[in-house]
Amino acid sequence: MVFSHQSKATATAAAQAGEGRSGKRPPLPAAEDWGADEEVLLIEGAELYGLGNWADIADHVGSKTTQECEKHYLDTYVASETWPLPNMNVSLDTSPEAVAARKQRQQERLKGLLCQRRDVFAV
Repeated sequence: MVFSHQSKATATAAAQAGEGRSGKRPPLPAAEDWGADEEVLLIEGAELYGLGNWADIADHVGSKTTQECEKHYLDTYVASETWPLPNMNVSLDTSPEAVAARKQRQQERLKGLLCQRRDVFAV
């Protein structure tokens, strides 16, 4: 499938990477402090708001700063050796201990972002 914004070479590369007629996409790239849900929100935000609107994209992701979103997108997708596709050869420690540590770091980061007042949501 070739979209209007996509070159034939990009479409060919996407097809070779596994996105065929089924519409299934290859798995998301792995990053140390980015969960799959955050990757999806980053890509979704970029599609909704356009590249360069990092503040809006960060708001869409919800758990990352403007700078983190921009850096991660540029490092993972644009500066990839496999451009225009993400580098899928990144290994990520998926042991229960490593996953728990990443989750703990993410929860610590979110503490300051989440609303602490429960009466705000009272009806």
